[in-house]
Amino acid sequence: MSKICDRYEDQDLYAPPILSSTPNLIHLLLRQVECAFLLRKMTSNSVKVGINHGQLIFVLDSIIETPKVHPELLTRAMILRVAEQCQWGPNGVKDIYNSPASETLKQSGFRSSKSALSIHEDNATSNGPAVNFTHAMVRRSLGYSLTQGEWANVCKALPKIDRDDLYFSMKGLTQAIFQAVSTDNAAALRECLPALNETLSLGEWGKIFYDKWWKGEEQNLVGTALWKKASVGIWADAPPPPILHANTIPFSTSSSGRIAKTIASAVGKAAVSAVANAAVHEVAGNNQDNSSLFSGNLD
Repeated sequence: MSKICDRYEDQDLYAPPILSSTPNLIHLLLRQVECAFLLRKMTSNSVKVGINHGQLIFVLDSIIETPKVHPELLTRAMILRVAEQCQWGPNGVKDIYNSPASETLKQSGFRSSKSALSIHEDNATSNGPAVNFTHAMVRRSLGYSLTQGEWANVCKALPKIDRDDLYFSMKGLTQAIFQAVSTDNAAALRECLPALNETLSLGEWGKIFYDKWWKGEEQNLVGTALWKKASVGIWADAPPPPILHANTIPFSTSSSGRIAKTIASAVGKAAVSAVANAAVHEVAGNNQDNSSLFSGNLD
């Protein structure tokens, strides 16, 4: 990524001719943006402030507006753009500033998610579960009718663990656990435990996931009759805590383009902060923006 960025200034790097003609550039940008969005969700305010939401949206818009982008990459950019332009809750839509979203913004998200679905269906992309989830999430938030069982089905179709898609597999795992707990379904919860254990083993990401989501929820869940029934033969009490590998910082900060460099640097700093545990105490104690894993507001 840094070698590509070193060739161009920002105004050139995100221009359609460069995006469309540079091998792997769009793929690399999508992975970088996706990880940056995850870190914004999963770390403390002191860390996420260094990851500019507007810059990430700008990169996605540049990809979406580039002609002849491969449908796999285009649909991915579109659903990430939709998912992150608003807070799509089960009972309404808020903008990124936690204010009621405008009708223009909501309808833009609906049209984009519907368009992504059409592109996916026309080209049989591998993004089907994530596209279907995003479109259903938008419709549910807008109060549009879903077919019976549709929400549960689109959530279930998401992978519970996918190292190549941590963004939507996080949604798949947390939704699966939420639905299992809310329905008191020990068998469904048991199906989540291998993915939960593997997620906690993913180095820095496992540590961040543990501190942001699981650490608080295991205190409420572990020890209950539901947990004991689901985990019999797997763990005596709770899954082992995540193991942090301090030498696996996943992103280079040497990109020369301003936006690419800012994203990469912020992602790298967030990972370093996780390794150093600097953000952990704020997440656990002072961050009031950490909604419960089982609150239902996971979308």
